[in-house]
Amino acid sequence: MQGALTLGELLEKINLLLIFLQDRVTDHRIKKSWYNIQNIMAGNLDIIVDEIISR
Repeated sequence: MQGALTLGELLEKINLLLIFLQDRVTDHRIKKSWYNIQNIMAGNLDIIVDEIISR
């Protein structure tokens, strides 16, 4: 599949800062934050992965 990231490339792009007091996950490289940290840590990473892949 052309344009698809390899697992290594995806893992290289994932560098998230977890801020529990603000219930926020932030990736400063793409200047994006997601909220509901418990939901994300429970394995619901689609919103994060989709955003990273789309860039």
